[in-house]
Amino acid sequence: MRVTRFMERYSGGAGDGPLPNRLLPGMLVLAAILLVLAMPTSNTWTMILIGLGAALAILQPAMMISLVLVTVPIQDAVMLPYFRGDFTLTQIAVFGLFLGWGVTFWRYRVWLDSIMLGYVAMGTAFLVSLLEMAEIGLWVGEVYRWAVAAAFFLICRSVLRDWREIRVVLWGLVATTMATWFYGFGQVVAGNGPDHMFEGGILRVTGAFGTPNPLAAYVEFTIPLLLVLALFGFRASFREHIGRWLWVAAAVTSVAGMGVLALTQSRGGMIGFAAAMMIVLWALPGRIRVATVGAGVLLVLIVLLTPVGQSQLHRFERVLEAPRQSRTGEIYDYGFDRSSLWFAAIRMFEDKPLTGVGAGEFDYHYREYTPVWYDRVPLGQAHNGWLQMGAQAGLSGVVAFTAWIAATLVSLIGAARRSTEPLSRALAIGGLATMVAFTTHSLVDYLNVSSLELQLGAIVAIGLNLAPDPLTAYVRSRPGAESQSVADPLPTGLA
Repeated sequence: MRVTRFMERYSGGAGDGPLPNRLLPGMLVLAAILLVLAMPTSNTWTMILIGLGAALAILQPAMMISLVLVTVPIQDAVMLPYFRGDFTLTQIAVFGLFLGWGVTFWRYRVWLDSIMLGYVAMGTAFLVSLLEMAEIGLWVGEVYRWAVAAAFFLICRSVLRDWREIRVVLWGLVATTMATWFYGFGQVVAGNGPDHMFEGGILRVTGAFGTPNPLAAYVEFTIPLLLVLALFGFRASFREHIGRWLWVAAAVTSVAGMGVLALTQSRGGMIGFAAAMMIVLWALPGRIRVATVGAGVLLVLIVLLTPVGQSQLHRFERVLEAPRQSRTGEIYDYGFDRSSLWFAAIRMFEDKPLTGVGAGEFDYHYREYTPVWYDRVPLGQAHNGWLQMGAQAGLSGVVAFTAWIAATLVSLIGAARRSTEPLSRALAIGGLATMVAFTTHSLVDYLNVSSLELQLGAIVAIGLNLAPDPLTAYVRSRPGAESQSVADPLPTGLA
Protein backbone atom coordinates (compact mmCIF):
# COMPACT_ATOMS: atom_id res chain seq x y z
CA MET A 1 0.00 0.00 0.00
CA ARG A 2 2.83 2.43 0.88
CA VAL A 3 4.61 1.64 -2.39
CA THR A 4 1.39 2.27 -4.29
CA ARG A 5 0.92 5.65 -2.61
CA PHE A 6 4.53 6.60 -3.38
CA MET A 7 4.05 5.72 -7.05
CA GLU A 8 0.80 7.64 -7.20
CA ARG A 9 2.38 10.73 -5.71
CA TYR A 10 5.66 10.86 -7.56
CA SER A 11 4.61 9.21 -10.80
CA GLY A 12 1.08 10.46 -11.15
CA GLY A 13 0.27 13.19 -8.65
CA ALA A 14 1.91 16.17 -6.97
CA GLY A 15 1.76 19.94 -7.03
CA ASP A 16 -1.37 21.31 -8.68
CA GLY A 17 -2.35 18.11 -10.50
CA PRO A 18 -1.18 14.77 -11.80
CA LEU A 19 2.40 14.58 -12.96
CA PRO A 20 3.05 12.96 -16.32
CA ASN A 21 4.21 9.38 -16.01
CA ARG A 22 7.56 10.32 -17.56
CA LEU A 23 8.81 11.50 -14.13
CA LEU A 24 10.04 8.12 -12.85
CA PRO A 25 11.57 7.13 -16.21
CA GLY A 26 13.35 10.47 -16.20
CA MET A 27 14.71 9.75 -12.71
CA LEU A 28 15.94 6.33 -13.83
CA VAL A 29 17.68 7.80 -16.89
CA LEU A 30 19.31 10.45 -14.69
CA ALA A 31 20.51 7.83 -12.23
CA ALA A 32 21.93 5.70 -15.04
CA ILE A 33 23.88 8.64 -16.48
CA LEU A 34 25.34 9.49 -13.06
CA LEU A 35 26.37 5.89 -12.42
CA VAL A 36 28.06 5.61 -15.82
CA LEU A 37 30.04 8.78 -15.10
CA ALA A 38 30.96 7.69 -11.59
CA MET A 39 32.02 4.07 -11.91
CA PRO A 40 35.22 4.20 -13.99
CA THR A 41 36.68 7.24 -12.18
CA SER A 42 37.62 8.49 -8.74
CA ASN A 43 34.49 10.65 -8.72
CA THR A 44 32.16 7.96 -7.39
CA TRP A 45 31.18 9.65 -4.14
CA THR A 46 30.83 13.02 -5.83
CA MET A 47 28.44 11.62 -8.42
CA ILE A 48 26.50 9.65 -5.83
CA LEU A 49 25.98 12.76 -3.71
CA ILE A 50 24.93 14.77 -6.75
CA GLY A 51 22.52 11.98 -7.66
CA LEU A 52 21.04 11.94 -4.16
CA GLY A 53 20.69 15.70 -4.34
CA ALA A 54 18.91 15.42 -7.68
CA ALA A 55 16.50 12.86 -6.24
CA LEU A 56 15.76 15.12 -3.27
CA ALA A 57 15.26 18.07 -5.62
CA ILE A 58 12.67 16.03 -7.55
CA LEU A 59 10.80 14.85 -4.45
CA GLN A 60 11.25 17.84 -2.10
CA PRO A 61 12.73 20.80 -4.02
CA ALA A 62 12.29 23.29 -1.16
CA MET A 63 14.31 21.03 1.14
CA MET A 64 17.06 20.81 -1.47
CA ILE A 65 17.17 24.60 -1.75
CA SER A 66 17.48 24.73 2.03
CA LEU A 67 20.31 22.21 1.89
CA VAL A 68 22.17 24.36 -0.66
CA LEU A 69 21.98 27.33 1.71
CA VAL A 70 23.05 25.21 4.67
CA THR A 71 26.30 24.36 2.85
CA VAL A 72 27.24 27.99 2.10
CA PRO A 73 29.09 28.74 5.40
CA ILE A 74 30.90 25.38 5.30
CA GLN A 75 31.34 24.98 1.55
CA ASP A 76 35.11 24.38 1.73
CA ALA A 77 35.00 22.08 4.76
CA VAL A 78 34.94 18.99 2.55
CA MET A 79 36.32 18.90 -0.99
CA LEU A 80 35.47 15.96 -3.22
CA PRO A 81 37.24 15.09 -6.49
CA TYR A 82 35.53 15.79 -9.77
CA PHE A 83 37.52 14.94 -12.88
CA ARG A 84 40.29 17.58 -13.13
CA GLY A 85 39.42 19.53 -9.98
CA ASP A 86 37.50 19.43 -6.73
CA PHE A 87 33.91 20.29 -5.86
CA THR A 88 32.87 22.12 -2.73
CA LEU A 89 29.84 20.99 -0.75
CA THR A 90 27.88 23.90 -2.17
CA GLN A 91 28.76 22.99 -5.74
CA ILE A 92 27.66 19.39 -5.16
CA ALA A 93 24.35 20.55 -3.67
CA VAL A 94 23.79 23.14 -6.43
CA PHE A 95 24.39 20.67 -9.25
CA GLY A 96 22.10 18.16 -7.59
CA LEU A 97 19.39 20.82 -7.39
CA PHE A 98 19.92 21.83 -11.02
CA LEU A 99 19.69 18.24 -12.25
CA GLY A 100 16.58 17.47 -10.23
CA TRP A 101 14.83 20.67 -11.21
CA GLY A 102 15.84 20.13 -14.83
CA VAL A 103 14.00 16.81 -14.86
CA THR A 104 10.81 18.38 -13.47
CA PHE A 105 10.99 22.01 -14.66
CA TRP A 106 7.68 21.66 -16.51
CA ARG A 107 5.95 21.43 -13.12
CA TYR A 108 6.74 25.05 -12.34
CA ARG A 109 6.01 28.51 -13.57
CA VAL A 110 9.30 30.01 -14.74
CA TRP A 111 9.62 33.72 -14.02
CA LEU A 112 11.56 35.90 -16.46
CA ASP A 113 11.19 39.22 -14.67
CA SER A 114 13.26 42.41 -14.58
CA ILE A 115 15.73 40.82 -12.14
CA MET A 116 16.41 38.01 -14.59
CA LEU A 117 16.91 40.65 -17.29
CA GLY A 118 19.50 42.18 -14.95
CA TYR A 119 21.33 38.87 -14.85
CA VAL A 120 21.16 38.74 -18.65
CA ALA A 121 22.66 42.26 -18.76
CA MET A 122 25.52 41.05 -16.57
CA GLY A 123 26.17 38.18 -18.96
CA THR A 124 26.17 40.57 -21.91
CA ALA A 125 28.72 42.80 -20.17
CA PHE A 126 30.98 39.80 -19.60
CA LEU A 127 30.69 38.90 -23.28
CA VAL A 128 31.92 42.42 -24.15
CA SER A 129 34.90 41.91 -21.84
CA LEU A 130 35.93 38.91 -23.96
CA LEU A 131 37.63 41.42 -26.26
CA GLU A 132 40.30 41.96 -23.57
CA MET A 133 40.27 38.52 -21.96
CA ALA A 134 43.76 37.21 -21.21
CA GLU A 135 43.03 34.06 -19.18
CA ILE A 136 40.01 32.03 -20.29
CA GLY A 137 39.86 30.18 -16.96
CA LEU A 138 39.42 33.41 -14.98
CA TRP A 139 36.77 34.65 -17.40
CA VAL A 140 34.84 31.38 -17.23
CA GLY A 141 35.04 31.42 -13.42
CA GLU A 142 33.39 34.83 -13.14
CA VAL A 143 30.73 34.01 -15.75
CA TYR A 144 30.05 30.69 -14.03
CA ARG A 145 29.54 32.42 -10.67
CA TRP A 146 26.91 34.79 -12.06
CA ALA A 147 25.24 32.14 -14.22
CA VAL A 148 24.80 29.81 -11.24
CA ALA A 149 23.40 32.70 -9.19
CA ALA A 150 20.89 33.50 -11.94
CA ALA A 151 19.80 29.86 -12.29
CA PHE A 152 19.47 29.43 -8.52
CA PHE A 153 17.35 32.58 -8.24
CA LEU A 154 15.11 31.37 -11.06
CA ILE A 155 14.64 28.01 -9.33
CA CYS A 156 13.85 29.67 -5.98
CA ARG A 157 11.29 31.89 -7.70
CA SER A 158 9.61 28.88 -9.27
CA VAL A 159 9.73 26.48 -6.31
CA LEU A 160 9.13 28.56 -3.16
CA ARG A 161 5.53 29.36 -4.01
CA ASP A 162 3.79 29.02 -0.63
CA TRP A 163 4.49 29.38 3.05
CA ARG A 164 5.14 25.66 3.66
CA GLU A 165 8.08 25.69 1.27
CA ILE A 166 9.43 29.02 2.48
CA ARG A 167 9.25 27.79 6.07
CA VAL A 168 11.54 24.86 5.21
CA VAL A 169 14.17 27.30 3.94
CA LEU A 170 13.80 29.55 6.98
CA TRP A 171 14.41 26.65 9.36
CA GLY A 172 17.55 25.83 7.39
CA LEU A 173 18.77 29.41 7.79
CA VAL A 174 18.01 29.31 11.51
CA ALA A 175 19.97 26.08 12.03
CA THR A 176 22.96 27.25 10.00
CA THR A 177 23.16 30.68 11.63
CA MET A 178 23.05 29.17 15.13
CA ALA A 179 25.77 26.67 14.19
CA THR A 180 27.85 29.54 12.79
CA TRP A 181 27.37 31.44 16.03
CA PHE A 182 28.66 28.56 18.16
CA TYR A 183 31.60 28.02 15.82
CA GLY A 184 32.49 31.73 15.84
CA PHE A 185 32.23 31.94 19.62
CA GLY A 186 34.58 28.97 19.84
CA GLN A 187 37.07 30.82 17.62
CA VAL A 188 37.02 33.79 20.01
CA VAL A 189 37.48 31.60 23.08
CA ALA A 190 40.32 29.64 21.50
CA GLY A 191 41.97 32.76 20.07
CA ASN A 192 43.89 30.76 17.51
CA GLY A 193 44.54 33.02 14.54
CA PRO A 194 47.07 35.24 12.80
CA ASP A 195 48.16 38.43 14.55
CA HIS A 196 46.58 40.70 11.94
CA MET A 197 43.16 39.22 12.77
CA PHE A 198 43.23 40.53 16.33
CA GLU A 199 41.50 43.85 17.03
CA GLY A 200 41.24 45.16 20.58
CA GLY A 201 42.83 41.97 21.84
CA ILE A 202 40.02 39.82 20.41
CA LEU A 203 40.22 37.59 17.37
CA ARG A 204 38.00 38.70 14.50
CA VAL A 205 35.60 35.85 13.77
CA THR A 206 35.90 34.38 10.29
CA GLY A 207 33.84 31.20 10.52
CA ALA A 208 34.68 28.68 7.83
CA PHE A 209 34.97 31.49 5.26
CA GLY A 210 38.54 32.24 6.34
CA THR A 211 38.07 36.03 6.37
CA PRO A 212 35.67 38.20 8.41
CA ASN A 213 33.94 40.17 5.63
CA PRO A 214 32.25 37.22 3.85
CA LEU A 215 30.97 36.00 7.21
CA ALA A 216 29.63 39.48 7.97
CA ALA A 217 27.91 39.52 4.57
CA TYR A 218 26.40 36.10 5.27
CA VAL A 219 24.87 37.49 8.47
CA GLU A 220 23.60 40.55 6.58
CA PHE A 221 21.86 38.29 4.07
CA THR A 222 20.17 36.23 6.79
CA ILE A 223 19.28 38.26 9.86
CA PRO A 224 17.14 41.11 8.40
CA LEU A 225 14.46 38.68 7.19
CA LEU A 226 14.44 36.69 10.44
CA LEU A 227 14.41 39.90 12.47
CA VAL A 228 11.36 41.20 10.60
CA LEU A 229 9.51 37.97 11.36
CA ALA A 230 10.56 38.20 15.00
CA LEU A 231 9.37 41.81 15.35
CA PHE A 232 6.12 41.30 13.46
CA GLY A 233 5.57 38.26 15.66
CA PHE A 234 4.90 40.47 18.68
CA ARG A 235 1.41 40.60 17.24
CA ALA A 236 -0.36 37.47 18.43
CA SER A 237 -2.21 36.89 15.15
CA PHE A 238 1.02 37.01 13.12
CA ARG A 239 2.79 34.80 15.64
CA GLU A 240 0.07 32.18 15.38
CA HIS A 241 0.26 32.24 11.58
CA ILE A 242 3.98 31.59 11.29
CA GLY A 243 4.10 29.28 14.31
CA ARG A 244 5.34 29.99 17.82
CA TRP A 245 8.45 27.85 17.49
CA LEU A 246 9.59 29.57 14.30
CA TRP A 247 8.94 32.96 15.90
CA VAL A 248 11.07 32.07 18.93
CA ALA A 249 13.77 30.62 16.68
CA ALA A 250 13.78 33.75 14.48
CA ALA A 251 14.14 36.00 17.53
CA VAL A 252 16.95 33.96 19.12
CA THR A 253 18.77 33.58 15.79
CA SER A 254 18.54 37.32 15.13
CA VAL A 255 20.26 38.09 18.43
CA ALA A 256 22.88 35.40 17.81
CA GLY A 257 23.48 36.68 14.27
CA MET A 258 24.02 40.22 15.49
CA GLY A 259 26.53 38.80 17.95
CA VAL A 260 28.38 37.08 15.10
CA LEU A 261 28.38 40.35 13.13
CA ALA A 262 29.87 42.23 16.10
CA LEU A 263 32.58 39.59 16.51
CA THR A 264 33.60 39.84 12.85
CA GLN A 265 34.41 43.52 13.53
CA SER A 266 33.62 44.19 9.88
CA ARG A 267 32.96 47.88 9.33
CA GLY A 268 31.37 47.25 5.95
CA GLY A 269 29.11 44.62 7.46
CA MET A 270 28.01 46.92 10.25
CA ILE A 271 27.28 49.77 7.85
CA GLY A 272 25.27 47.47 5.61
CA PHE A 273 23.35 46.04 8.56
CA ALA A 274 22.61 49.53 9.86
CA ALA A 275 21.16 50.45 6.45
CA ALA A 276 19.00 47.31 6.55
CA MET A 277 17.72 48.27 9.99
CA MET A 278 16.51 51.62 8.63
CA ILE A 279 14.23 49.70 6.27
CA VAL A 280 13.02 47.43 9.06
CA LEU A 281 12.25 50.35 11.38
CA TRP A 282 10.42 52.22 8.63
CA ALA A 283 8.09 49.26 8.17
CA LEU A 284 7.30 48.55 11.82
CA PRO A 285 4.16 49.74 13.63
CA GLY A 286 4.68 52.80 15.78
CA ARG A 287 4.88 51.21 19.24
CA ILE A 288 7.14 48.38 18.12
CA ARG A 289 9.33 50.91 16.30
CA VAL A 290 9.89 52.97 19.45
CA ALA A 291 10.64 49.88 21.53
CA THR A 292 13.01 48.56 18.88
CA VAL A 293 14.91 51.84 18.62
CA GLY A 294 15.23 52.01 22.40
CA ALA A 295 16.49 48.44 22.64
CA GLY A 296 18.89 49.04 19.75
CA VAL A 297 20.39 52.17 21.32
CA LEU A 298 20.82 50.38 24.64
CA LEU A 299 22.48 47.42 22.92
CA VAL A 300 24.90 49.69 21.03
CA LEU A 301 25.86 51.51 24.23
CA ILE A 302 26.52 48.21 25.99
CA VAL A 303 28.61 46.91 23.08
CA LEU A 304 30.67 50.13 23.01
CA LEU A 305 31.73 49.43 26.59
CA THR A 306 33.24 46.07 25.60
CA PRO A 307 36.72 45.57 24.09
CA VAL A 308 35.12 44.70 20.74
CA GLY A 309 33.10 47.92 20.81
CA GLN A 310 36.13 50.05 21.70
CA SER A 311 38.12 48.41 18.93
CA GLN A 312 35.39 49.08 16.40
CA LEU A 313 35.05 52.69 17.53
CA HIS A 314 38.77 53.18 16.94
CA ARG A 315 38.55 51.55 13.51
CA PHE A 316 35.68 53.81 12.48
CA GLU A 317 37.62 56.84 13.71
CA ARG A 318 40.33 55.93 11.22
CA VAL A 319 37.87 56.62 8.41
CA LEU A 320 38.10 60.31 9.33
CA GLU A 321 41.89 60.36 9.25
CA ALA A 322 43.74 62.00 6.37
CA PRO A 323 45.12 59.57 3.77
CA ARG A 324 48.75 58.57 4.12
CA GLN A 325 51.19 58.92 1.23
CA SER A 326 54.32 57.20 0.05
CA ARG A 327 57.59 59.05 -0.61
CA THR A 328 56.58 59.42 -4.25
CA GLY A 329 53.32 61.10 -3.27
CA GLU A 330 51.17 58.08 -4.10
CA ILE A 331 48.08 57.87 -1.89
CA TYR A 332 47.98 54.37 -0.48
CA ASP A 333 45.69 54.30 2.53
CA TYR A 334 42.30 55.66 3.51
CA GLY A 335 40.28 54.76 6.58
CA PHE A 336 39.00 51.54 5.05
CA ASP A 337 42.53 50.47 3.96
CA ARG A 338 41.31 49.85 0.43
CA SER A 339 42.69 52.79 -1.49
CA SER A 340 45.34 50.82 -3.39
CA LEU A 341 42.63 48.42 -4.59
CA TRP A 342 40.25 51.24 -5.52
CA PHE A 343 42.87 53.23 -7.40
CA ALA A 344 44.00 50.12 -9.29
CA ALA A 345 40.40 49.49 -10.36
CA ILE A 346 40.01 53.12 -11.43
CA ARG A 347 43.19 52.90 -13.52
CA MET A 348 41.93 49.72 -15.19
CA PHE A 349 38.67 51.43 -16.05
CA GLU A 350 40.43 54.55 -17.33
CA ASP A 351 42.75 52.42 -19.46
CA LYS A 352 39.96 50.29 -20.98
CA PRO A 353 36.63 52.03 -20.31
CA LEU A 354 34.57 50.11 -22.86
CA THR A 355 35.64 46.54 -22.20
CA GLY A 356 37.51 46.43 -18.92
CA VAL A 357 40.51 44.15 -18.49
CA GLY A 358 38.41 40.98 -18.68
CA ALA A 359 35.85 39.34 -16.40
CA GLY A 360 37.48 37.81 -13.34
CA GLU A 361 40.89 39.31 -14.11
CA PHE A 362 41.20 42.06 -11.50
CA ASP A 363 43.83 40.17 -9.51
CA TYR A 364 45.59 39.06 -12.69
CA HIS A 365 46.24 42.68 -13.73
CA TYR A 366 46.46 44.22 -10.26
CA ARG A 367 50.26 44.56 -10.04
CA GLU A 368 50.38 46.14 -13.49
CA TYR A 369 48.11 48.97 -12.32
CA THR A 370 49.63 49.46 -8.85
CA PRO A 371 52.79 51.62 -8.89
CA VAL A 372 53.59 51.43 -5.15
CA TRP A 373 55.63 48.27 -4.60
CA TYR A 374 54.45 47.47 -1.05
CA ASP A 375 50.78 47.60 -2.13
CA ARG A 376 51.18 45.04 -4.91
CA VAL A 377 49.71 42.09 -3.04
CA PRO A 378 46.23 41.45 -4.54
CA LEU A 379 43.36 40.68 -2.20
CA GLY A 380 41.01 38.92 -4.59
CA GLN A 381 38.81 41.81 -5.65
CA ALA A 382 38.51 45.60 -5.75
CA HIS A 383 36.48 45.80 -2.51
CA ASN A 384 33.80 47.84 -4.25
CA GLY A 385 31.10 46.31 -6.44
CA TRP A 386 30.96 49.10 -9.01
CA LEU A 387 34.73 49.51 -9.25
CA GLN A 388 35.09 45.74 -9.61
CA MET A 389 32.61 45.67 -12.47
CA GLY A 390 34.16 48.73 -14.12
CA ALA A 391 37.62 47.20 -13.91
CA GLN A 392 36.67 43.80 -15.29
CA ALA A 393 33.88 44.72 -17.76
CA GLY A 394 34.13 48.47 -18.37
CA LEU A 395 31.18 50.81 -18.69
CA SER A 396 28.83 48.00 -19.69
CA GLY A 397 29.71 46.20 -16.47
CA VAL A 398 28.94 49.23 -14.31
CA VAL A 399 25.63 49.82 -16.12
CA ALA A 400 24.61 46.16 -15.92
CA PHE A 401 25.51 45.87 -12.22
CA THR A 402 23.56 49.03 -11.43
CA ALA A 403 20.57 47.87 -13.49
CA TRP A 404 20.52 44.48 -11.72
CA ILE A 405 20.57 46.14 -8.28
CA ALA A 406 17.94 48.71 -9.30
CA ALA A 407 15.65 46.03 -10.75
CA THR A 408 15.89 44.01 -7.54
CA LEU A 409 15.22 46.98 -5.26
CA VAL A 410 12.28 48.19 -7.35
CA SER A 411 10.79 44.68 -7.49
CA LEU A 412 10.98 44.29 -3.71
CA ILE A 413 9.54 47.76 -3.08
CA GLY A 414 6.68 46.91 -5.42
CA ALA A 415 6.11 43.58 -3.65
CA ALA A 416 5.91 45.33 -0.27
CA ARG A 417 3.41 47.88 -1.62
CA ARG A 418 1.20 45.28 -3.31
CA SER A 419 1.10 42.98 -0.30
CA THR A 420 -2.26 42.97 1.42
CA GLU A 421 -1.46 40.34 4.05
CA PRO A 422 0.96 40.72 6.98
CA LEU A 423 3.05 37.69 6.06
CA SER A 424 3.70 38.61 2.43
CA ARG A 425 4.46 42.19 3.48
CA ALA A 426 6.88 41.03 6.19
CA LEU A 427 8.75 38.79 3.77
CA ALA A 428 8.95 41.55 1.15
CA ILE A 429 10.30 44.00 3.73
CA GLY A 430 12.85 41.45 4.92
CA GLY A 431 13.99 40.89 1.34
CA LEU A 432 14.19 44.63 0.71
CA ALA A 433 16.22 45.19 3.89
CA THR A 434 18.62 42.45 2.83
CA MET A 435 19.08 43.96 -0.63
CA VAL A 436 19.69 47.40 0.91
CA ALA A 437 22.37 45.82 3.12
CA PHE A 438 23.98 44.25 0.06
CA THR A 439 23.91 47.53 -1.88
CA THR A 440 25.40 49.54 0.97
CA HIS A 441 28.07 47.00 1.84
CA SER A 442 28.99 46.77 -1.87
CA LEU A 443 30.46 50.26 -1.57
CA VAL A 444 33.40 48.75 0.32
CA ASP A 445 33.36 45.08 -0.77
CA TYR A 446 32.58 42.94 -3.80
CA LEU A 447 30.09 40.48 -2.33
CA ASN A 448 29.31 38.22 -5.30
CA VAL A 449 31.84 35.71 -3.99
CA SER A 450 31.96 32.64 -1.71
CA SER A 451 28.46 31.59 -2.87
CA LEU A 452 26.96 34.57 -1.05
CA GLU A 453 25.08 35.37 -4.25
CA LEU A 454 23.07 32.18 -3.70
CA GLN A 455 22.04 33.30 -0.23
CA LEU A 456 21.03 36.70 -1.59
CA GLY A 457 19.04 35.19 -4.46
CA ALA A 458 17.04 32.93 -2.14
CA ILE A 459 16.15 35.80 0.22
CA VAL A 460 15.08 38.02 -2.69
CA ALA A 461 12.91 35.22 -4.11
CA ILE A 462 11.28 34.69 -0.71
CA GLY A 463 10.60 38.41 -0.50
CA LEU A 464 8.83 38.39 -3.86
CA ASN A 465 6.99 35.11 -4.00
CA LEU A 466 4.01 35.61 -1.69
CA ALA A 467 3.18 39.11 -2.91
CA PRO A 468 0.56 39.43 -5.68
CA ASP A 469 2.15 39.86 -9.07
CA PRO A 470 1.66 43.32 -10.68
CA LEU A 471 -1.04 42.18 -13.13
CA THR A 472 -3.13 40.51 -10.44
CA ALA A 473 -2.78 43.53 -8.16
CA TYR A 474 -3.85 45.82 -11.01
CA VAL A 475 -6.94 43.73 -11.80
CA ARG A 476 -7.92 43.65 -8.13
CA SER A 477 -7.59 47.42 -7.84
CA ARG A 478 -10.01 48.11 -10.71
CA PRO A 479 -13.60 49.13 -9.87
CA GLY A 480 -15.85 46.09 -9.59
CA ALA A 481 -12.91 43.73 -9.21
CA GLU A 482 -14.57 42.16 -6.17
CA SER A 483 -17.25 40.67 -8.40
CA GLN A 484 -14.77 39.22 -10.84
CA SER A 485 -13.29 35.74 -10.55
CA VAL A 486 -9.57 36.22 -10.94
CA ALA A 487 -7.17 33.33 -10.54
CA ASP A 488 -4.19 34.56 -8.58
CA PRO A 489 -1.09 32.64 -9.71
CA LEU A 490 0.75 33.73 -6.59
CA PRO A 491 -0.81 32.39 -3.39
CA THR A 492 -0.68 35.07 -0.72
CA GLY A 493 -2.19 33.16 2.16
CA LEU A 494 -0.75 30.77 4.65
CA ALA A 495 -0.99 27.20 3.45
